Amino acid sequence: MDSQKHTYLEFLFSRINNSAHFLSCACRDHLNSIAFVEHWPKNQFLQMRGHTVKNVWFVVDGCLRTCYFNEKKTDYVTQWFWFPGNWAGVFSHLFSAAKSDRVIEAIEDSNVLSFSFDDLVATRLQYPREWQMITASMIEVYIRDFDMLHNDLVTLSARERYRKLLCSHPEVFQMINQKDIASYLNISREELSRLRAEKQ
Repeated sequence: MDSQKHTYLEFLFSRINNSAHFLSCACRDHLNSIAFVEHWPKNQFLQMRGHTVKNVWFVVDGCLRTCYFNEKKTDYVTQWFWFPGNWAGVFSHLFSAAKSDRVIEAIEDSNVLSFSFDDLVATRLQYPREWQMITASMIEVYIRDFDMLHNDLVTLSARERYRKLLCSHPEVFQMINQKDIASYLNISREELSRLRAEKQ
């Protein structure tokens, strides 16, 4: 195994392991055998709209976003950001043959570990205990965070949502353009400009 892939996998394993359980050596070897290192330049699409969802990605560095067309189909609306340590994918389509209605785009030069979802699911048969750990690090975290975002959109003001994002991911404001941040927060670019000016 080359040193880069080894480093990336160790980062992945650290995210899957928890205080009570650790991945077995055999399962670590298995994940190594099905993982591929990929580099995605800024503005490249990992998942295309209208294509079957076949892969998931573990973000090592950089940043990805999930987005979909607005109602007029004139521009993309940002639904989600994926940061280092996150699994990225159109999870709602993974277990069906449906084609994706969203895209996943690299908004910074990004390095990821790529997995065929079919290969990853096969892990369940050989390593059922570890499979539960993998899905917990992938799906359960996504569902928790997505539910939190939905709740924030309903219960928090625009200023509170902005400040929460600023506190949790300050790097967003250096790497992501204002239009995408505004669509993620469900506010206008003008309102985001006003909120950022308040910080000065």
